[in-house]
Amino acid sequence: MTQQSKSFLGAARHAVAITPHLTTIFQETRAITCTGDGTAAIRFADSAADVTVSLVAGTVYPYAITSCRITGTTATGIVGLY
Repeated sequence: MTQQSKSFLGAARHAVAITPHLTTIFQETRAITCTGDGTAAIRFADSAADVTVSLVAGTVYPYAITSCRITGTTATGIVGLY
């Protein structure tokens, strides 16, 4: 098992608010959550295209994403877990 794969095991150690944006790319998350139900237009780490997913407040989604687009995102309080 590599050190990188070990870093994805266990609890998240850091959280950052994600502000949806047209072009911003950020460090790959371990998971995401939100405080307000809605949709999120996201790009998964190993994907070349954006997809829209439904999010329920308080649920932790094990999504490795690198961007969250403002167009198509209605969920609020999105947080990236690392």
